[in-house]
Amino acid sequence: MKTGINPCVDYAFKIVFGSVEYTTILPSFLQAVLGTMEDPLMELQLLNLSA
Repeated sequence: MKTGINPCVDYAFKIVFGSVEYTTILPSFLQAVLGTMEDPLMELQLLNLSA
């Protein structure tokens, strides 16, 4: 059964945006996707890093 989700892409996304090493780019990415450039994100907390 096809789900339409490519696990390779999801894995890469988690590595880039779900790693402590890359937390400096995550706020910019989220603000661009959410369209909240006028109201910047002040703090992010990554939960469940081992899953």
